[in-house]
Amino acid sequence: MTARTAAMVLWMTVLAPCAATAHTMGQSYSVWRLEGEELTGLFHLPTASLRMLADDLPGAGGDPEAEVARHVVAGLTPIGSCEATSAPRVRQLQRAGFLQIAMTWRCSEVAGIRIDAIFGPDPRHAHSARFMRGEAVGVEGLLSTDVRELHFDSERRSQWEVGWGYLAIGVEHIAFGFDHLAFLGVLLLVVRIRHRSSLLTLLWMMTGFTLGHSLSLTGAVLGWVGANGTVIEALIGFTIVLVGCEFFSGPRNLWWLVAAVVALVIAVTAWAQLTGMILVGLSLLTAGYLYLSRGTFRFGWHWLLTVAFGVIHGFGFAGSLLEIGVPEDRLVAALAGFNVGVEVGQFAVAGLAMTGAWVLARSGRMARHLPALAAWGSATCITLGTYWFVIRLSA
Repeated sequence: MTARTAAMVLWMTVLAPCAATAHTMGQSYSVWRLEGEELTGLFHLPTASLRMLADDLPGAGGDPEAEVARHVVAGLTPIGSCEATSAPRVRQLQRAGFLQIAMTWRCSEVAGIRIDAIFGPDPRHAHSARFMRGEAVGVEGLLSTDVRELHFDSERRSQWEVGWGYLAIGVEHIAFGFDHLAFLGVLLLVVRIRHRSSLLTLLWMMTGFTLGHSLSLTGAVLGWVGANGTVIEALIGFTIVLVGCEFFSGPRNLWWLVAAVVALVIAVTAWAQLTGMILVGLSLLTAGYLYLSRGTFRFGWHWLLTVAFGVIHGFGFAGSLLEIGVPEDRLVAALAGFNVGVEVGQFAVAGLAMTGAWVLARSGRMARHLPALAAWGSATCITLGTYWFVIRLSA
């Protein structure tokens, strides 16, 4: 074992417990219904935001769900003359990771709702609110740190306004979606540094990734296809591991790389008590992918595999978008805006990374260290991908 290899193993071991958490942006939603003088609200808060809020509350140690619920309700203010008619009802939804808070008011006059409590700990928090009169949808809005009120008599937003709003969410999702950033980063390292492919080839690979996640994102949001969210999130981590291992693959070390990843798959499959089909499928994918990429770049195969990986990541994007909520009467605008936002964020990150690599390559002293930096970067991505793969399947 070379000194560099030993140092990388040590680095990966130290980094694993400190791996960044993906999708840190809070995403919650609520539905408000007015029937006569009764206003009811169903507020859905994801576990990630629940933990952030609980950490900020000094008295949340004993029963964090109840304390957070009281905190959220205290930060909800009907705009008008309203009086609460019952205590908030809290329950954990069967859908993993969401806490539901139900509230009821009697209102002689109500013009809207103001939400304050959820934006303090996480300024990037996005909240989708929908108001209904009986069974008819009245107005839908996307609330944030800067926009905290939903007015029930507001005019419906135009297609352009909805599209721009969801475009910003798409950009933020890439900027703070660390798993997608890790995949994009290791793809850049493999294509440009490992295989020394042209910039045009890199753009084609990114186009394949875009095509893949656009197909699955659109299909999932429209309800045409579905996937298990837990498995998808774990597979996103696994795609990072595979592409990261390609950086180190070659004719001489191919089989120990395959053996290492298959051993990981076997261990996680046994730990998470998954079916044998998952074990066989991931093992075959590992062997096939690393065999096809052994030391050479095969554009056709690499492009198709990148499309397939894009499909997996697209289901992850769709899960986040569905958690935020999509206005039913502005579905196309919201979907298009989010998709474009993801692409803008993706190409912005790629542009910054390529600019940084170009600056290093132009620097006489640093140029010779670029391959080593790329190797360390790939090792870091492998560690993060492994962490996400294991922790998400065991959740």
